[in-house]
Amino acid sequence: MTRATLAKLLAFVLVLVTACDRPLDNLVGRGSSAPIAMTIEQIADTGQPGQFILSGTATLPDETPLTVSAVRRINPQPNDRSLDGESRYAILDRTSAMVREGRWQAQLSLWEISPDGYYQENWQLTNSKGSEPELANLAVDFWATLEPLDLAQSKLKDRSEVFDSTLNPLLNFTPSGEPYLKVIEPKLVALPSARAVVPVSLPEQERTTWKERLMLENPDIRLTEQPPIPFQANDNLPLPAENLLR
Repeated sequence: MTRATLAKLLAFVLVLVTACDRPLDNLVGRGSSAPIAMTIEQIADTGQPGQFILSGTATLPDETPLTVSAVRRINPQPNDRSLDGESRYAILDRTSAMVREGRWQAQLSLWEISPDGYYQENWQLTNSKGSEPELANLAVDFWATLEPLDLAQSKLKDRSEVFDSTLNPLLNFTPSGEPYLKVIEPKLVALPSARAVVPVSLPEQERTTWKERLMLENPDIRLTEQPPIPFQANDNLPLPAENLLR
């Protein structure tokens, strides 16, 4: 084997080893983009009634806004034919999250406080037809959505695979045909039943007179008449001219 042949063989082996050590992204070229993906990784209870923190990933450009929602399905009553037996969907809460370095996070509050002081979901507060608790689905669907307008304004509008339903399982369409991206993660969330902890306050006592408050604090005291004001006639002195309201 000549020296020239040996040099060529060594050069080929060196190129092969170097190529094997390169990251896959460099081999496929810098112009390629990662597949579009959105996930809801965690739905964590914050410890506060009806509040959850959601976190996930998204292979979307930084500062891409996502809409994060909590939705419960309300099944129709057996005799309800107003919507041909279709289920209704109650949006319990909705907020925005921003994608940063491939991650996003948002907090949702699913419950409100009813006038009688109990935690309830918004569809229960309406007390409308079909709002009986037994008709509610046991699971709440948590959504992360790239809305049609945000998708149209994003840097993804020039990527054909984003709008190909055979390549993108996240792709959905509105009734008017507008595309958007959505991922759903269900979680069992029981309906609220506890009473809200209301701070103790006595506003009615604050509005009473000093005499009534004194009797409330000391029930043994019974004032038959209001004591005279501790002022004398000579205490009523005329105000100086500079103190008069003009």
